[in-house]
Amino acid sequence: YWATTGRSVGGTELHGQEQRLPRSEALFHNTVGSAWFRQEEQLKGRLKVGQFADLAVLNAAYLEVDDEDLRHIESELTVTGGRVVYGSGDFASLAPPLERIGPSWSPLTDFGGFQRSA
Repeated sequence: YWATTGRSVGGTELHGQEQRLPRSEALFHNTVGSAWFRQEEQLKGRLKVGQFADLAVLNAAYLEVDDEDLRHIESELTVTGGRVVYGSGDFASLAPPLERIGPSWSPLTDFGGFQRSA
């Protein structure tokens, strides 16, 4: 959101138009670019034979939604190392059970963690 709109989560403009990225370029930097940064571009970053097939099925079309809707895009299915690690909605039945939160006295056990407010 901030890379393509120049605004913070709260809507404050942080970057001018000349510093913003087109969505396709932001996606490239967060996939291929992050693999390059870690010197793992031969292992991941692209959907390509011989590379890890980690992927996420999103709840909205990243390249098509309005700018403000970018903040609300979430994964409905996440596959890592060929295994489903998260699923919601239509994919909830594929998700493995969550591990118990620890330690038992953690506030997360009663209040949850970072999650959408809607």
